[in-house]
Amino acid sequence: MAQHVRRRSGAHEPVVGAVTRPWPHVPSASPRAQGERSVWLGRRVFRPSAHGGQHHYQHVAFALHQAHGVSSRVTMSLVLGLVRLQLSVPGQLRLWRFRLKHRSLRLFSDFKSFMANPRTRRSIEQAFPLLLLTALTAACSLASKDGGDGLHFSLGPMPELAKKKTVPGARRTDAPWTYVLPIDHGVRIDQSGQGYFRAPRFHGEHNGLDLLAPVGTAVYAPCEGKMMVGASPSFGSWVQVVCPVPAGFAIENQPHPWVSFFFAHLSRTPTSPEQWFDVHAGDQVGEVGKTGNAQDVSIQPHLHLELIVQRNRRSAMDERHLGADQSNVEAAQQFARVLDQQCMERYGFVSKTNEVRRARRIDPFIALTCLSDFKPNFKKAPSPLSSASKEWAQFYFAKDFNVNLGVEDSILARH
Repeated sequence: MAQHVRRRSGAHEPVVGAVTRPWPHVPSASPRAQGERSVWLGRRVFRPSAHGGQHHYQHVAFALHQAHGVSSRVTMSLVLGLVRLQLSVPGQLRLWRFRLKHRSLRLFSDFKSFMANPRTRRSIEQAFPLLLLTALTAACSLASKDGGDGLHFSLGPMPELAKKKTVPGARRTDAPWTYVLPIDHGVRIDQSGQGYFRAPRFHGEHNGLDLLAPVGTAVYAPCEGKMMVGASPSFGSWVQVVCPVPAGFAIENQPHPWVSFFFAHLSRTPTSPEQWFDVHAGDQVGEVGKTGNAQDVSIQPHLHLELIVQRNRRSAMDERHLGADQSNVEAAQQFARVLDQQCMERYGFVSKTNEVRRARRIDPFIALTCLSDFKPNFKKAPSPLSSASKEWAQFYFAKDFNVNLGVEDSILARH
């Protein structure tokens, strides 16, 4: 069986030592079958029998040798290539299957470790009600489509997700002041500078607060007292409102302090300049404009607001709100102490800059938030003011209420 095949007349030279047995007998084919031999061979080559193994490929090689005169060396190379292919493909498939199974197990193990993390579980537990609400809302919207079963209903807010908020328009009955604008677009931050209290300025620090608002927005008196209007090159059209500090903010056995509110860059004022008039809380005292040094195109329209505490009524009416005057009074210190005790400590209300007072000046946002009966909810200003509209949460924080909404949003404020 190990002997070599002898050379025959007209046959190609066989591969020496490659064939260990004689070529299998191939029956002669009919003329019709001879025309289909290539098809038959192709089918036999690519569909080997389960029993043929290497002998089947030898059979195919011999058939190619007889039918097409292909060299036996070439045919045996073909046989060896097909054998290697038959042996390597299943092994490669098993390797791929092993790798896939290994990676799947590894991913599953990583997922189990991720889910075992207490922080992950806590995040999922917090997000699950929101996901459930979203899924139910989507299902309800599908059920209410035209052509459905006619079921129409709405899903109310889940109690644990619904934000506790007072009825729109509700006001705190114990608050002595009212807010100065009907809208709230936050702090002005534009190319010319930042408008929060005590922001860095070329002359030192910002003495007031810039409330972003469109031109023509109404400005209201925060308290009952006296008002006077005027104009200057830097402030433009301005209004000054003076009134006594709320009960409990005064020092015993001393004159009752007064506060001076100063509104600048107004477009219109309702009364004659340099005269004092009576004013009530909520009365309109002007409109937001771009007068004075706010006329530059890089400065967005805003209300410049300052709050100064003076020792008595006469001192408040004589106040000129000059930036160079940084004198201090004991009444301002007392006002800041009571404001901190009654509001800031109670609600965990703080300024992120830690700057609540500058001499006799008080941060207007903290004072109005604590003492106003209602503050409008912050809403980003429409274009083209949107880029200059910055929310209060960037500069203030409160543990018991949302600084963008006001103290009336606090649970403590409603009890």
